[in-house]
Amino acid sequence: MEHKRRCRELIESTAAFQTSFLKRAITAKKAAAKIAKTTTTKRPRARYGLGPDAAFTLSM
Repeated sequence: MEHKRRCRELIESTAAFQTSFLKRAITAKKAAAKIAKTTTTKRPRARYGLGPDAAFTLSM
């Protein structure tokens, strides 16, 4: 039980982050549509982002 007391803040902040992340995520249907479109484009870019979270992981 001691570990729960020590890690409580970390666990709660991680859960809050995941919850807010999932609220902004795009649906699988939207992701599939974007993937289909980008795979058939004549001049594709090197990288594509699929959702608003992509700005954190890709420099475009």
